[in-house]
Amino acid sequence: MYFDLNIPINEHLDKNARDKLKLILHRLSQLDDQVVVALNYTLTKYSSTKLPDLLAPIEYDNVKILRRITMETDIILEESAWETLQSKYDLVALRTSERNVFEHACQSKYIDIISLGCAQRLPFTLDPMMVNLATEHNIYFELEYAPGIRDNTSRGYVYQLGHALIACPLSNHLVISSGAEIVSEIRAPFDVYYFAKSFGLPNDLAKFPFWKNPQSLIAHKLL
Repeated sequence: MYFDLNIPINEHLDKNARDKLKLILHRLSQLDDQVVVALNYTLTKYSSTKLPDLLAPIEYDNVKILRRITMETDIILEESAWETLQSKYDLVALRTSERNVFEHACQSKYIDIISLGCAQRLPFTLDPMMVNLATEHNIYFELEYAPGIRDNTSRGYVYQLGHALIACPLSNHLVISSGAEIVSEIRAPFDVYYFAKSFGLPNDLAKFPFWKNPQSLIAHKLL
């Protein structure tokens, strides 16, 4: 199986965006006999009345589509907001640049994924104790590789973040996703494998972030 739990999607898809997403899904369908993909909508301001339905523009027999929402916020939300998001979507993720929001999220029972952005340097140092607390709550940490393909500066941040995550360590709770906006940013499993190895993961663990770890995350959600 192959997992990519972060394919960005807009609330309203025009023809160009729809065609781009179709190409991405077609490419992913070619990567394995069984593929699990999460369409990811990023929300920057919470409103329970403005939560979009995420529908794939095309379906493949070997591709299972999940719906994911990522709350991008630098303030601590009420638990009821996270509970609402969890009731509507298959996966709930957080992205923040504030340490206190990050530390609060590490103790949440409603957040599945903490996604650390690579567009800029992470403004706080990852505390291994907080990371360990998050893994005890079955929260996974996501590293995207597509930003490093688009931009040389982001590539440096991707590698810095990758090394920081591996140093925590959290090999069993690390998920590598694409975050691909166009089909040329999708990479095959063996490329992601060597990407994971570049951070110091040994051979027997380097495939876990795009296979076993997301599989465990999804299995836990379906219990």
